[in-house]
Amino acid sequence: MSMSDGTAAIIAAAIGAAVGIPGAIGAGVIAYRAGRRQVADQGVVDHRHWRRQNRFDAYERFLAVTDEALQVMDDRVHGRAGNAVVVAALEKLLAAQARVRLAGPDAMWQQAKEITEAFHGVRRQLQGPRGWMPIPGQAWAGMVQSVTGPQSQFVVAAAKMLDDPDQ
Repeated sequence: MSMSDGTAAIIAAAIGAAVGIPGAIGAGVIAYRAGRRQVADQGVVDHRHWRRQNRFDAYERFLAVTDEALQVMDDRVHGRAGNAVVVAALEKLLAAQARVRLAGPDAMWQQAKEITEAFHGVRRQLQGPRGWMPIPGQAWAGMVQSVTGPQSQFVVAAAKMLDDPDQ
């Protein structure tokens, strides 16, 4: 029994369809999954960038406010500022610390909190029972170091945190 050209063409088309259709469907599924994965990966990259920028802004603001607070304290020690200015500077410092807490992670917030507590410790040393006390230069330098030491550690930790996108 011989196969006619028409029958052979029909059989070839059937075999081609049997292999081609599942192959096309498989290729479509793979392309769909790859597209979804690419979108998910881009979402992760975008989120990491957003988180890094948010942290950078919070850390930068906190450091700027610590510099301002230190200047205000220095002005108060040398009689160039009043108590209200010191109180306002410490309130700004607390607000900046809260932003660091929101930006995270907890380790950075703990360091920001340590700096804020150092500032309050300096204020307590300067403000005696009868008001602000005169401070000798050497004592003031030690008080400044109690703030700038932790501030420097914060800078190093912030740089490390911002360099690691998985933190």
